[in-house]
Amino acid sequence: MRRWQPARVARAAGARLAAAGAETDAEPGPTRASIDSRALAPGELFIGLRGERADGGEHAAEALAAGAWGVLVAPEHAERALAAVARGVVLAHPQPLRGLQALARAWREELGEGGARVVAITRSAEKQELARRLGGQAGQRAGRRVGDVDRVPREDLGEVRGSLGL
Repeated sequence: MRRWQPARVARAAGARLAAAGAETDAEPGPTRASIDSRALAPGELFIGLRGERADGGEHAAEALAAGAWGVLVAPEHAERALAAVARGVVLAHPQPLRGLQALARAWREELGEGGARVVAITRSAEKQELARRLGGQAGQRAGRRVGDVDRVPREDLGEVRGSLGL
């Protein structure tokens, strides 16, 4: 999504582009998406999801102030974020979870059109183990960074706990 302009991200998410802030980072699009405003890194898209105890959309202004590329939140939170912060992209969607799902589908389709393969690892222990291995010998052999890997040598997968469904 790094090359996607704010309008493209909004279209993919089915969201209204409420603001395309002038002071976004060098990349036209977000580096990644996050639903945790406490762990947000600069350049990321924050998606404010409503939970059982709290509504993440309430943290949209904080996310923008912390350097988020933008926020995808319910319309009422979008308006408050616009009023509080003058930077970043603000996307409004009546159901931010649906917007996130649509955005993920669009990104996966674009990756597939480019020939990329996606492997999802859902348990933290497996993610850490695979990242450790790919950052070491496997990553060096493949000449890639962890985020760029589309295929992992079978001999390296054998020791990663859990089923990868390959």
